[in-house]
Amino acid sequence: MLFADLILKNGKVITIDKNETIVKAVAVKFGKIVAVGSNTEIERFVGEQTEIIDLSGKTVI
Repeated sequence: MLFADLILKNGKVITIDKNETIVKAVAVKFGKIVAVGSNTEIERFVGEQTEIIDLSGKTVI
């Protein structure tokens, strides 16, 4: 299982896909985005060493 180094959750994450999808959370491993989705979808990337930042509704682009 791949565990993220960093999880940003509870935010407004604006992706750069063709639909400009907006999600709540993002998982990062080795400085690269490995997943975006809902808070629930991203929970599976949380490991013992994962840093979790609660964005409290802030926007990430």
